[in-house]
Amino acid sequence: MLTKLKISTRIIILALLPTIVAGSYSVKFLLDSLNEQAKLEKVASAMLLAQEAGKVLQELQTERDLTQGFISGTPVGSTGKGFQSQLIAQRATLDKVLTNYQHYQAANKEALAELGIQNKFDAFNDYFSYLKSARSHADKLELFDADNMHVLWRYGYMNTGLIETIDAVVKISAGNQKLSILTGTYSAFITLNNRFSSERGNGLDGFSRENLDYSSMGNNVAIFRQIEDMQLRISAYAPEKISDAYWNGYLQSDINKKLDAMRREMMGMGERPTI
Repeated sequence: MLTKLKISTRIIILALLPTIVAGSYSVKFLLDSLNEQAKLEKVASAMLLAQEAGKVLQELQTERDLTQGFISGTPVGSTGKGFQSQLIAQRATLDKVLTNYQHYQAANKEALAELGIQNKFDAFNDYFSYLKSARSHADKLELFDADNMHVLWRYGYMNTGLIETIDAVVKISAGNQKLSILTGTYSAFITLNNRFSSERGNGLDGFSRENLDYSSMGNNVAIFRQIEDMQLRISAYAPEKISDAYWNGYLQSDINKKLDAMRREMMGMGERPTI
């Protein structure tokens, strides 16, 4: 019998065998332990799926940014031809990662349902049903679809759907301190990366114009503040080693200092609106 059980389950049973002999109460303790172990295994599956969702999110953000570049300019697309080959290659990359994610989700559908978060992953799949249409409109340099939704808004909804699935895993891991800290940290980094992507997209849009208008400057300021907030969230969630690695490996890096200087310069470049 023991040979048919998973190693993690066998360890629990073997550790409790002397106690089981002592009385019937230990049987209940054993069952509770096994149920908790099963729940943790399901949470672990959900965490791995959240990791796969993060991979999709990263590739989706890159496609969104390249789409932003491709449709940039006035008239639409006049300054974006240089992004076309990169965009085509990125779409293939996203499709591959998305397929892996969908296979993993299908394999863990029962566990997600038992954890009560299957609806979040289903909602994300609904968002992604618009991907093909968004790509088609971008290729035709059509900014809006039949529902009067901007191409980039569709990508925004898909981003939001992915982040919601990851945050759902954060909630169900709350009963385990270590898991909660790690999922909270992962969610913080995922959301921060989403803000970086928005910053790239806004920059691509701004640089395609002759002058950086007041709205673009306002967006730059808003995104900059959001990035600051997310970095504080990382400090709150992340274990000290991860927080220190982020501080020393990225925030203190030369590339980030150059980016920070450019951000501050761009925030002071906007033209005042005429009254």
